Amino acid sequence: MSVMIIVLVGLVTPLGAIHSKRDTSALERIDPKQELKMDPLAASAYAATVAGLAGLFLTPVITLILMPAGFIMGLIALMGRRDRFKKRRGRGLAIAAVALGGAFSLLIVGSLIILGLFGF
Repeated sequence: MSVMIIVLVGLVTPLGAIHSKRDTSALERIDPKQELKMDPLAASAYAATVAGLAGLFLTPVITLILMPAGFIMGLIALMGRRDRFKKRRGRGLAIAAVALGGAFSLLIVGSLIILGLFGF
């Protein structure tokens, strides 16, 4: 059941990010015929987070590395230059990476603390 929920979250999140409304004023300033390119940092942050979710069931050690990495890359993508997403798209992917990576990183850290305190 939990695998199905994680797969649904992974499938639904990029749809909302890709099909969200764009800021058309940035398109008018650059070139009306030019298509916005995907921000590579936001896309790699989301890919690391989704790979970390998949690694949770395959090899949990990968999750310990990829979840915080996706969270940090998503934060860097969002907190970077202010005009980053005026010329590129992918802000929704960075937000999804921060949300999923942050939630699961807190869950992992909390479980490690409980494991250390109670020795389960």
